[in-house]
Amino acid sequence: MSNWIQKYNQGTPSKAQNLEEQDDFDLFMEMSEFDQPVDVDAAWNKLHTQLVPKRSVTPWLLRIAAVLVVLFGLGYAVTQNIDTKAPATLSEVISSDQLQEVVLPDGSVITLAKNSQIRYEETSFPEKRAVNLKGEAYFEVTKGNVPFIITSASGKVTVLGTSFNLNTRRGLQLLVTSGTVRVETEQDKRMVYKGQQASATNQGSIRVATAPNMNHLGWKTGQFKFENEPLDQVLPLLERYYQVKISTNKSIRQCRITAEFDETPLENVVDIISTILNAKSHISGDNIKFSGKGCN
Repeated sequence: MSNWIQKYNQGTPSKAQNLEEQDDFDLFMEMSEFDQPVDVDAAWNKLHTQLVPKRSVTPWLLRIAAVLVVLFGLGYAVTQNIDTKAPATLSEVISSDQLQEVVLPDGSVITLAKNSQIRYEETSFPEKRAVNLKGEAYFEVTKGNVPFIITSASGKVTVLGTSFNLNTRRGLQLLVTSGTVRVETEQDKRMVYKGQQASATNQGSIRVATAPNMNHLGWKTGQFKFENEPLDQVLPLLERYYQVKISTNKSIRQCRITAEFDETPLENVVDIISTILNAKSHISGDNIKFSGKGCN
Protein backbone atom coordinates (compact mmCIF):
# COMPACT_ATOMS: atom_id res chain seq x y z
CA MET A 1 0.00 0.00 0.00
CA SER A 2 2.96 2.44 0.65
CA ASN A 3 4.15 1.88 -2.92
CA TRP A 4 0.78 3.05 -4.16
CA ILE A 5 0.91 6.18 -2.05
CA GLN A 6 4.45 7.04 -3.07
CA LYS A 7 3.59 6.52 -6.66
CA TYR A 8 0.53 8.70 -6.30
CA ASN A 9 2.49 11.52 -4.60
CA GLN A 10 4.97 11.66 -7.42
CA GLY A 11 2.40 13.29 -9.61
CA THR A 12 -0.39 12.60 -11.88
CA PRO A 13 0.40 9.68 -14.17
CA SER A 14 0.81 10.48 -17.81
CA LYS A 15 -1.38 9.17 -20.48
CA ALA A 16 1.52 7.08 -21.64
CA GLN A 17 1.42 5.20 -18.33
CA ASN A 18 -1.99 4.07 -19.23
CA LEU A 19 -5.30 4.95 -17.76
CA GLU A 20 -5.48 1.49 -16.22
CA GLU A 21 -3.17 2.51 -13.41
CA GLN A 22 -5.43 5.46 -12.56
CA ASP A 23 -8.41 3.17 -12.33
CA ASP A 24 -6.53 0.77 -10.10
CA PHE A 25 -5.51 3.56 -7.78
CA ASP A 26 -9.05 4.93 -7.44
CA LEU A 27 -10.28 1.46 -6.58
CA PHE A 28 -7.58 1.15 -3.96
CA MET A 29 -8.53 4.43 -2.33
CA GLU A 30 -12.18 3.34 -2.09
CA MET A 31 -11.21 0.07 -0.49
CA SER A 32 -8.79 1.72 1.88
CA GLU A 33 -11.72 3.44 3.68
CA PHE A 34 -12.64 0.03 5.11
CA ASP A 35 -9.12 -0.96 5.89
CA GLN A 36 -9.45 -0.50 9.67
CA PRO A 37 -8.43 -2.88 12.47
CA VAL A 38 -11.29 -5.11 13.67
CA ASP A 39 -11.85 -5.92 17.41
CA VAL A 40 -13.38 -9.37 17.14
CA ASP A 41 -14.12 -9.75 20.89
CA ALA A 42 -15.96 -6.46 21.10
CA ALA A 43 -18.04 -7.30 18.06
CA TRP A 44 -19.01 -10.68 19.52
CA ASN A 45 -19.98 -9.19 22.87
CA LYS A 46 -22.21 -6.66 21.15
CA LEU A 47 -23.92 -9.33 19.06
CA HIS A 48 -24.36 -11.61 22.08
CA THR A 49 -26.01 -8.82 24.06
CA GLN A 50 -28.54 -8.24 21.27
CA LEU A 51 -29.40 -11.91 20.93
CA VAL A 52 -29.81 -12.81 24.60
CA PRO A 53 -32.92 -11.13 26.29
CA LYS A 54 -32.32 -9.18 29.45
CA ARG A 55 -32.96 -11.21 32.55
CA SER A 56 -34.72 -8.37 34.35
CA VAL A 57 -37.66 -8.40 31.88
CA THR A 58 -38.33 -12.13 31.69
CA PRO A 59 -39.64 -12.66 35.29
CA TRP A 60 -42.18 -9.84 34.90
CA LEU A 61 -43.44 -11.31 31.68
CA LEU A 62 -43.80 -14.69 33.33
CA ARG A 63 -45.65 -13.21 36.27
CA ILE A 64 -48.10 -11.35 34.06
CA ALA A 65 -48.71 -14.49 32.03
CA ALA A 66 -49.33 -16.50 35.21
CA VAL A 67 -51.85 -13.93 36.49
CA LEU A 68 -53.68 -13.96 33.17
CA VAL A 69 -53.87 -17.76 33.24
CA VAL A 70 -55.28 -17.74 36.78
CA LEU A 71 -57.86 -15.07 35.93
CA PHE A 72 -58.89 -16.93 32.82
CA GLY A 73 -59.25 -20.15 34.82
CA LEU A 74 -61.41 -18.49 37.47
CA GLY A 75 -63.60 -16.88 34.85
CA TYR A 76 -64.04 -20.17 33.07
CA ALA A 77 -64.91 -21.94 36.30
CA VAL A 78 -67.52 -19.33 37.22
CA THR A 79 -68.99 -19.50 33.73
CA GLN A 80 -69.14 -23.26 33.86
CA ASN A 81 -70.77 -23.14 37.29
CA ILE A 82 -73.46 -20.76 36.03
CA ASP A 83 -74.06 -22.65 32.83
CA THR A 84 -74.24 -26.07 34.48
CA LYS A 85 -76.44 -24.94 37.38
CA ALA A 86 -79.79 -26.69 37.21
CA PRO A 87 -82.41 -24.29 35.82
CA ALA A 88 -85.58 -23.62 37.75
CA THR A 89 -88.24 -26.23 37.01
CA LEU A 90 -91.55 -24.48 36.34
CA SER A 91 -94.45 -26.84 36.95
CA GLU A 92 -97.92 -26.14 35.58
CA VAL A 93 -101.08 -28.03 36.43
CA ILE A 94 -104.35 -27.38 34.62
CA SER A 95 -107.65 -29.00 35.50
CA SER A 96 -110.29 -29.35 32.81
CA ASP A 97 -113.67 -30.85 33.61
CA GLN A 98 -112.48 -32.75 36.67
CA LEU A 99 -111.17 -31.75 40.08
CA GLN A 100 -107.44 -32.28 40.37
CA GLU A 101 -105.35 -32.70 43.50
CA VAL A 102 -101.74 -31.52 43.57
CA VAL A 103 -99.24 -32.38 46.33
CA LEU A 104 -96.43 -29.83 46.53
CA PRO A 105 -92.84 -30.69 47.57
CA ASP A 106 -93.42 -29.23 51.07
CA GLY A 107 -96.41 -31.51 51.64
CA SER A 108 -99.08 -28.86 51.02
CA VAL A 109 -102.13 -30.08 49.12
CA ILE A 110 -104.00 -28.04 46.52
CA THR A 111 -107.35 -29.15 45.12
CA LEU A 112 -107.98 -27.42 41.84
CA ALA A 113 -111.55 -26.65 40.88
CA LYS A 114 -112.57 -27.40 37.34
CA ASN A 115 -110.98 -25.23 34.66
CA SER A 116 -108.31 -23.83 36.98
CA GLN A 117 -104.54 -23.57 36.83
CA ILE A 118 -101.52 -23.27 39.13
CA ARG A 119 -97.85 -22.60 38.40
CA TYR A 120 -94.90 -22.98 40.73
CA GLU A 121 -91.15 -23.57 40.69
CA GLU A 122 -90.72 -27.11 41.95
CA THR A 123 -86.99 -26.70 42.69
CA SER A 124 -87.60 -23.69 44.96
CA PHE A 125 -89.54 -25.64 47.61
CA PRO A 126 -89.27 -25.47 50.58
CA GLU A 127 -86.85 -22.50 50.56
CA LYS A 128 -89.35 -20.45 48.58
CA ARG A 129 -93.01 -21.44 48.69
CA ALA A 130 -94.78 -19.53 45.94
CA VAL A 131 -97.73 -20.43 43.70
CA ASN A 132 -99.60 -18.54 41.00
CA LEU A 133 -103.33 -19.29 40.70
CA LYS A 134 -105.83 -18.78 37.92
CA GLY A 135 -109.36 -19.91 38.74
CA GLU A 136 -110.25 -21.47 42.07
CA ALA A 137 -108.59 -23.88 44.47
CA TYR A 138 -108.74 -25.17 48.02
CA PHE A 139 -105.42 -24.98 49.87
CA GLU A 140 -104.25 -27.13 52.78
CA VAL A 141 -100.89 -25.54 53.55
CA THR A 142 -98.34 -27.40 55.64
CA LYS A 143 -96.97 -25.32 58.50
CA GLY A 144 -93.48 -23.96 58.02
CA ASN A 145 -91.14 -21.09 58.83
CA VAL A 146 -91.19 -19.88 55.23
CA PRO A 147 -94.35 -17.99 54.18
CA PHE A 148 -96.56 -19.65 51.59
CA ILE A 149 -97.55 -17.05 48.98
CA ILE A 150 -100.29 -17.27 46.35
CA THR A 151 -100.33 -14.59 43.67
CA SER A 152 -103.12 -13.82 41.23
CA ALA A 153 -104.23 -11.02 38.94
CA SER A 154 -106.43 -9.62 41.73
CA GLY A 155 -104.11 -9.78 44.73
CA LYS A 156 -101.79 -11.80 46.95
CA VAL A 157 -102.46 -14.21 49.80
CA THR A 158 -99.82 -15.07 52.41
CA VAL A 159 -100.02 -17.83 55.06
CA LEU A 160 -97.74 -19.96 57.22
CA GLY A 161 -99.97 -23.00 57.72
CA THR A 162 -103.72 -23.01 57.27
CA SER A 163 -106.58 -24.11 55.02
CA PHE A 164 -108.79 -21.91 52.89
CA ASN A 165 -110.64 -21.57 49.61
CA LEU A 166 -109.51 -18.98 47.08
CA ASN A 167 -111.46 -17.96 44.00
CA THR A 168 -109.85 -15.56 41.51
CA ARG A 169 -112.32 -15.84 38.63
CA ARG A 170 -114.05 -12.55 39.41
CA GLY A 171 -111.81 -10.43 41.55
CA LEU A 172 -110.79 -12.26 44.72
CA GLN A 173 -113.00 -14.25 47.11
CA LEU A 174 -111.49 -15.96 50.14
CA LEU A 175 -113.02 -18.32 52.70
CA VAL A 176 -110.84 -19.37 55.63
CA THR A 177 -111.54 -22.72 57.29
CA SER A 178 -108.55 -22.80 59.67
CA GLY A 179 -105.74 -20.52 60.77
CA THR A 180 -105.11 -16.97 59.61
CA VAL A 181 -104.61 -15.56 56.13
CA ARG A 182 -103.25 -12.20 55.02
CA VAL A 183 -104.81 -10.71 51.90
CA GLU A 184 -103.17 -7.91 49.94
CA THR A 185 -104.01 -5.75 46.95
CA GLU A 186 -102.23 -2.68 45.64
CA GLN A 187 -104.52 -0.46 47.74
CA ASP A 188 -105.37 -2.53 50.82
CA LYS A 189 -104.18 -5.21 53.24
CA ARG A 190 -106.28 -7.23 55.71
CA MET A 191 -106.03 -10.22 58.04
CA VAL A 192 -108.75 -12.89 57.68
CA TYR A 193 -109.39 -15.48 60.38
CA LYS A 194 -111.08 -18.86 60.59
CA GLY A 195 -114.79 -18.63 59.80
CA GLN A 196 -114.38 -15.36 57.89
CA GLN A 197 -114.62 -14.56 54.23
CA ALA A 198 -113.04 -11.72 52.28
CA SER A 199 -113.56 -10.20 48.89
CA ALA A 200 -111.58 -7.60 46.95
CA THR A 201 -113.45 -5.05 44.85
CA ASN A 202 -112.35 -3.76 41.47
CA GLN A 203 -110.96 -0.67 43.22
CA GLY A 204 -108.66 -2.86 45.33
CA SER A 205 -110.38 -2.40 48.70
CA ILE A 206 -110.92 -5.56 50.78
CA ARG A 207 -114.11 -6.41 52.66
CA VAL A 208 -114.06 -8.93 55.51
CA ALA A 209 -117.16 -10.50 57.09
CA THR A 210 -118.24 -13.57 59.01
CA ALA A 211 -119.02 -16.46 56.68
CA PRO A 212 -122.65 -17.53 57.17
CA ASN A 213 -121.91 -21.08 55.96
CA MET A 214 -119.42 -23.21 54.07
CA ASN A 215 -121.54 -23.57 50.97
CA HIS A 216 -118.83 -21.99 48.78
CA LEU A 217 -116.75 -25.07 49.53
CA GLY A 218 -119.48 -27.31 48.18
CA TRP A 219 -117.71 -27.64 44.81
CA LYS A 220 -115.05 -29.68 46.69
CA THR A 221 -116.92 -31.28 49.61
CA GLY A 222 -120.36 -31.82 48.14
CA GLN A 223 -121.79 -30.52 51.42
CA PHE A 224 -124.42 -27.79 51.40
CA LYS A 225 -126.52 -26.27 54.14
CA PHE A 226 -129.18 -23.81 52.99
CA GLU A 227 -131.26 -21.92 55.54
CA ASN A 228 -134.04 -19.88 54.00
CA GLU A 229 -131.78 -18.89 51.10
CA PRO A 230 -133.04 -17.51 47.76
CA LEU A 231 -133.18 -20.13 45.05
CA ASP A 232 -131.23 -17.91 42.67
CA GLN A 233 -128.25 -18.19 45.06
CA VAL A 234 -128.69 -21.91 45.66
CA LEU A 235 -128.91 -23.09 42.05
CA PRO A 236 -125.47 -21.80 40.88
CA LEU A 237 -123.78 -23.75 43.69
CA LEU A 238 -125.63 -26.92 42.77
CA GLU A 239 -124.96 -26.41 39.06
CA ARG A 240 -121.26 -26.15 39.72
CA TYR A 241 -120.96 -29.24 41.88
CA TYR A 242 -123.16 -31.50 39.75
CA GLN A 243 -122.04 -29.96 36.42
CA VAL A 244 -125.56 -29.40 35.14
CA LYS A 245 -127.68 -26.53 33.86
CA ILE A 246 -130.79 -25.73 35.95
CA SER A 247 -133.56 -23.51 34.64
CA THR A 248 -136.80 -22.27 36.21
CA ASN A 249 -139.51 -19.79 35.50
CA LYS A 250 -139.30 -16.39 37.14
CA SER A 251 -141.84 -17.04 39.93
CA ILE A 252 -140.04 -20.14 41.18
CA ARG A 253 -136.65 -18.45 41.18
CA GLN A 254 -137.88 -15.99 43.82
CA CYS A 255 -138.56 -18.78 46.30
CA ARG A 256 -136.39 -19.61 49.30
CA ILE A 257 -135.42 -23.05 50.50
CA THR A 258 -134.05 -24.70 53.63
CA ALA A 259 -132.25 -27.99 53.02
CA GLU A 260 -129.02 -29.92 53.63
CA PHE A 261 -127.12 -32.03 51.12
CA ASP A 262 -124.04 -34.15 51.78
CA GLU A 263 -122.83 -35.67 48.50
CA THR A 264 -126.47 -36.42 47.82
CA PRO A 265 -127.20 -38.00 44.39
CA LEU A 266 -128.49 -35.49 41.85
CA GLU A 267 -131.84 -37.23 41.39
CA ASN A 268 -132.55 -37.00 45.12
CA VAL A 269 -131.61 -33.32 45.17
CA VAL A 270 -134.06 -32.64 42.33
CA ASP A 271 -136.85 -34.49 44.13
CA ILE A 272 -136.26 -32.59 47.40
CA ILE A 273 -136.29 -29.20 45.67
CA SER A 274 -139.44 -30.13 43.73
CA THR A 275 -141.16 -31.04 47.00
CA ILE A 276 -140.10 -27.82 48.73
CA LEU A 277 -141.22 -25.67 45.79
CA ASN A 278 -144.30 -27.72 45.04
CA ALA A 279 -143.05 -27.75 41.47
CA LYS A 280 -142.56 -30.19 38.64
CA SER A 281 -139.10 -31.21 37.45
CA HIS A 282 -137.70 -32.65 34.26
CA ILE A 283 -134.20 -34.08 33.71
CA SER A 284 -132.77 -34.39 30.21
CA GLY A 285 -129.10 -35.23 30.18
CA ASP A 286 -127.27 -32.35 31.84
CA ASN A 287 -130.31 -30.08 31.74
CA ILE A 288 -132.81 -29.80 34.60
CA LYS A 289 -135.97 -27.72 34.54
CA PHE A 290 -138.35 -26.75 37.37
CA SER A 291 -141.77 -25.40 36.57
CA GLY A 292 -144.72 -24.39 38.76
CA LYS A 293 -146.73 -21.52 40.22
CA GLY A 294 -144.08 -20.51 42.68
CA CYS A 295 -144.12 -19.94 46.43
CA ASN A 296 -146.97 -17.44 46.77
